[in-house]
Amino acid sequence: SVGLLMGAAIASPLWYLSSFWSGWSALARDYRATAPWKGPRWRSSTSSLAGGPGFHMGIHSGTGLGQTRPTGASYGGFVAVGADETGLHLSAVVRLWHPTLLIPWDHVQMEVPANNRNMSPHQIYVGRDPVVCLSMPERIANRIAPAMLRSRAV
Repeated sequence: SVGLLMGAAIASPLWYLSSFWSGWSALARDYRATAPWKGPRWRSSTSSLAGGPGFHMGIHSGTGLGQTRPTGASYGGFVAVGADETGLHLSAVVRLWHPTLLIPWDHVQMEVPANNRNMSPHQIYVGRDPVVCLSMPERIANRIAPAMLRSRAV
C-alpha cells in the first residue's frame, strides 16, 4: 500500500502537467463533452515514446499544418478515440485533469502522410487557438475518416 501511495504521488503531478503539455486542457475550454459517449471507441494497443506508433498529442507550433511534429505527451493506450456524425471523441482512461472531449468536425483537419505505411502516424489537427496535433496509428485514423467524410458530405 505504501508503494501504491508513492506511485500515485509521483503520477498525479505528471498527469496534471501532461494535460498542459499535450494541449488537452486548452481543448477542454472549448470542447468539453456534455453527455456520455455512446458510439464505438478505439485505443492504441501500444504504449510509445513520442515518435512511436501510439497516440501522441501536443500543441502545434509549425508554420503550416504538417510542418513540425508537436512537443507534448505520448498517451499510448491511455486515450480512447471515437467518431460519429457529431465529431471526434477523446477520453482518457484516467479522467483526472483530462475531461472527456467532443470536437465538432468543422474544427478537425486530417493529414495522411505521403509515405503511408502500416505504422505511419496520421496527423489530425483540432481546435482553433491553439491548434493541437494528434498523431495516431493508421488503423485508428482509418476508423475516424469515414465519420468525418460523412459529416462533410451533408
